[in-house]
Amino acid sequence: MRSDPEPQWPPLGFRYGRPRAHTGSAGVFTCRADDLLLDRTVSLRVCTPLATPAERDAFEREAQALQTIGAHPAIVAVLDVTTHGDLEIVELEDVSPDVVRGVEPKVAVRIVIELAGAVETAHRVGVLHGEIEPDNLWCDDTGRAKLAGFTDRIDDASPPVLAQASPHTAPEMLLGEPLDEAVDVYGLGSTLYELVAGSPAIRSYPGESPAALSLRVLTGAAAGLQRAGVPYDLLDVISWSMAVDRGDRPPSAAWLAEELGRIERSHGWSRTHLHIGAHPEHRVPHPRGARHRPR
Repeated sequence: MRSDPEPQWPPLGFRYGRPRAHTGSAGVFTCRADDLLLDRTVSLRVCTPLATPAERDAFEREAQALQTIGAHPAIVAVLDVTTHGDLEIVELEDVSPDVVRGVEPKVAVRIVIELAGAVETAHRVGVLHGEIEPDNLWCDDTGRAKLAGFTDRIDDASPPVLAQASPHTAPEMLLGEPLDEAVDVYGLGSTLYELVAGSPAIRSYPGESPAALSLRVLTGAAAGLQRAGVPYDLLDVISWSMAVDRGDRPPSAAWLAEELGRIERSHGWSRTHLHIGAHPEHRVPHPRGARHRPR
């Protein structure tokens, strides 16, 4: 993801903070800011007139996905949607891309159970994420992981056009097959592996061709998790969720979370609550109903 100079259109009512997360392009970018009207620090997702059609489409897809899912404690919260002139602004809770890899197994299990609740909530309203990986996890000020990255959500279970595979790409995405909830179960398992191991299960190497990475994905050539203190039953669940044949994976995100809950119980770890469903009292705003900031 490329970084550009500070944007030239500071919206009225906001003051840009330090560029901790000023990422994107001149068309669509994300930055940290202070909302001067409501006296809170937020993350802004801004779509400008310079956005390409593809960038604008991704911006609207993400907002639509969050509107469909509703508010969930493990999904980056939408606080407000506003417009300022030609700018469309999605105001998000103050989060940062600070998810730590190589954490203790019990911490990784807690994170993934919470994420699985968010994913199951999305699936039950027909939203597939399609790109669950540590780079799409953000942290709030308490260190709690939140799922983001719905810009590439999968619509109508149709396979997306992949520009390039990543170490977290599910095999069926490379095969161009119609997709279902199994693609996100794979992403949760792959994310769990990296949170524990500190690096992806499917490795990529500098200078190699994209075909080499794709071959490892398609053959399930995951690196062995060489870390002391990782329970064997956790290794089994990770392997299960990353099965090359999606029919061999846990049937749902909730099922995966229940298996991880059993591991917590068997090892005497603190139990993690599996939260499925949106908060009914918090309706996520939508750009088409955006309010205008006073000039």
